[in-house]
Amino acid sequence: MVLLHHSSFLDMRDRTSQGLGKEEDCEPYLPGNSGSDSSDSDGEREVAEGIDGEATEAGVQCDEKGSDGDDEAESETKHDEEAKEEQEEVKEEHSGGEEEKKEEEEEEDKKEEEEEEKKEEEEEKKEEEEEKKEEEEKEEEEKEAEDVGVILDGNAEEFTPTVVDADSFSAEKDAEALKQAMRGSGTDEVSLINIVGQRSGHQRHETAVTYKTMFGKDLQEDLKSELSGDLKELMLGLFKDPAYYDAWCLKEAMEGPGTKDHILIEILCTRTNDQIAALASNYKEHFGRELEQDIIEDTSGQFKRLMVSCCQGARNELSAEQLETVRSEGWESVVDWDQAKEDAQRLFDAGEDKWGTDESTFRQILAIRNYYQLRAVFVEYEKIAGCDILESIASEMSGNLESGLKALVRAARNRPEYFADKLHKALSGLGTKDTTLIRIIVSRSEIDLADIKEVFQGKYEKSLSAAVESDTSGDYKQLLLAILG
Repeated sequence: MVLLHHSSFLDMRDRTSQGLGKEEDCEPYLPGNSGSDSSDSDGEREVAEGIDGEATEAGVQCDEKGSDGDDEAESETKHDEEAKEEQEEVKEEHSGGEEEKKEEEEEEDKKEEEEEEKKEEEEEKKEEEEEKKEEEEKEEEEKEAEDVGVILDGNAEEFTPTVVDADSFSAEKDAEALKQAMRGSGTDEVSLINIVGQRSGHQRHETAVTYKTMFGKDLQEDLKSELSGDLKELMLGLFKDPAYYDAWCLKEAMEGPGTKDHILIEILCTRTNDQIAALASNYKEHFGRELEQDIIEDTSGQFKRLMVSCCQGARNELSAEQLETVRSEGWESVVDWDQAKEDAQRLFDAGEDKWGTDESTFRQILAIRNYYQLRAVFVEYEKIAGCDILESIASEMSGNLESGLKALVRAARNRPEYFADKLHKALSGLGTKDTTLIRIIVSRSEIDLADIKEVFQGKYEKSLSAAVESDTSGDYKQLLLAILG
């Protein structure tokens, strides 16, 4: 019995020993009443004491072990807490890093937006500068067009001269150079041509005034005494004011016996209202006579009436607003087509459809209507008559009246072409009509000579300069070519 009990105890001790470290197996053995005899109680007590001692020892060990476990648990807990804190710190750091990264990204985005805005502003500024530059260039072109091109009445086209202001102009230097070219025996014509042929009319005038101021002599008088022939006529013509030059040409045409009617036609049938007013004023100022009165005394018949009508300078020219309308909408925009049809019918009735001719009707319409209105009349006339207005004039009129009416029609249609034809005629045939050549080149050099050259080239398949060069010679030719450009 005792042995059995002891064996069981040993087994239990072994199990207890094996179970050390487990908190639930480490409780001390407390023997209870086994229900055995009293005789066995001492032995059992002895064994129990032994067991109790071992159990106590084991319990101590277990307690110690349990205490270590508690320490380890506390350590683990502390470790976990520290790890948790570290994780939280890492998380916070990570979170802080993400916030910083987010802030950096936002800062970069903001910077990019600012750069983009700056770039857009720069582009807008650049565009504005380009637009401003384009506007300035356009204004400059318009200014150049105003300086170079001349808008004639009834014609919204801009015509181009060959003579314009010279750059770096000095009236004093030119006056000195001209004086030097005429000093001593002989004349340096080449120097005269190089200066005079490259200056505009008002620059030549300024030089003439400076010349008289510097040397107390009249430049034109000195040139007249130094030069001769066609070169002299051309050179002196270039120093005359345009309005005075026209007046002078008209005076020359009516001077002495007979009248050079073709000069009256060429000037009075092709000038604007302002130009006619200016030349009539110059005529009165320089020659002490009324232009109209001299025309009446030197012409006759229907031709006289036509010239008197023209010298009034009272054509119905287009207003500034109408000229702008023509530029933007075309010439037909300012035409009264009902009036054009009526005028065309009147012309037909006065000529082709009448025994004899009512010249006054032709004169009234051709001398009064603006050029675009006349172009419309010519279109409607051809529909009614079945032929061009020039053909009807040729068949119905003759002499100077025919030439004068044709000049009015051709000037209304295309003024540069009118002058190109006259130059071609002056340069054709035997000899050269130098007076006509000089008069047209001088008077048109600052108005539309470049356009005349262009028409001449296209119509006669030869340049005007080449035609002049083949029909003239010497210094006279060189000055003509200098003006032609």
